[in-house]
Amino acid sequence: LVAVVGVTAMGTISMIFYPVVIGFMGLSDSDAGLLIGGTIHDVSQVVGAGYSISEEAGDKAILVKLIRVFLLVPVLIIFSYGFHKSQTGPSSGKFIFPFFMIGFLSLVILNSFHLVPDIMREGLQTCSKGMLVMAITAVGMKTSLQRLFSLGWRPVILIIGESLVLAGLYFSLIALGLI
Repeated sequence: LVAVVGVTAMGTISMIFYPVVIGFMGLSDSDAGLLIGGTIHDVSQVVGAGYSISEEAGDKAILVKLIRVFLLVPVLIIFSYGFHKSQTGPSSGKFIFPFFMIGFLSLVILNSFHLVPDIMREGLQTCSKGMLVMAITAVGMKTSLQRLFSLGWRPVILIIGESLVLAGLYFSLIALGLI
């Protein structure tokens, strides 16, 4: 819960703050898209921040964000395999893998080659939005502000620190012309 609330709050702050900083620094639309797509965690906030600058910045931000999402596939495979190998005691011998990733990859490939009919794509997008709303609602239903506040400031400091380090890294790489 802290991660969801923290990431959403930092994304909202970034979505408002980054376009101002980007304008002040005079970054190109392409660099703005790199920064936004590389540092904001929520796709909808990436869209909002990117397109508030320009269409080019929005397109680049979405591309960078989707690459980040796609790179979760090998990371999840590595972690799943590592988690399976590190278990002590009796094991079922089954490799734990997040099977939703197979569906994700399949749909990315099918959609990339325009093999998903428009009517089906529209239906899947509507379904996806509905499920996202249900997931966020479920998190809200399980949320106890009392428990959230009882965790103290450490998680908040961690989320703010991570966001600042990531932003600093991207700003530095862009300023140095390395990306």
